[in-house]
Amino acid sequence: RGRCCHVENNLQFFPDYERIYTSKKYLKTVLSKNDVYEWFPVLYAYRKTLFEKEMFDESIRFFEDVDFVYRIILKAEKLFVIKDSIYQYRIGRDGQLTHVSKELIKNSISVTKKNIKLVNVTIVNKKMKKLLNGNFVRCYFWSIIMINYLEEKEQKEILLLLKKNKCLMKYALNKKDRFAKILINVLGVFITAKLLFVRSKFREKTNLVHIP
Repeated sequence: RGRCCHVENNLQFFPDYERIYTSKKYLKTVLSKNDVYEWFPVLYAYRKTLFEKEMFDESIRFFEDVDFVYRIILKAEKLFVIKDSIYQYRIGRDGQLTHVSKELIKNSISVTKKNIKLVNVTIVNKKMKKLLNGNFVRCYFWSIIMINYLEEKEQKEILLLLKKNKCLMKYALNKKDRFAKILINVLGVFITAKLLFVRSKFREKTNLVHIP
């Protein structure tokens, strides 16, 4: 029946190459070892039949891959992991996300809510549910940092949205997200956003490689 073929990923841990996984076993393997797993569609080669009744939500402009790819993987009966890269993905000059906008962050939060709601209804296995929701909620914490790129008026609007959806934080799984959750509960969303933004900029600086 339906199959996905894993091509290549920015994983800290690869599943065994040249091995067939069930879709659920594959997801449990990569999500339990990679708390920053990202749902890039280009990481997979797909059987055409997987797209029957499963398409991108055209109402979502950003984060449609996060909304879509995991559903396709779960729909696949089997997933085969290969070592060789069979195609390449060209990134634009500044990557695909060249501008942080209010709409971008709104999509991030709406997709997070949609995915978690769907997983809670359709996934029975508790470990799988925990891993998927822990991955999806990272978009919420990412949004907290990204509001620093918005104009003051837009910041206020998104801050209200983030406060309204603080309940999503209960799905925080990795250490960074759990720490951010503590900060938000103690200091509030706005101050936490500033602190996390400064921290991210500091890390960017310290990770720079200087070429003479």
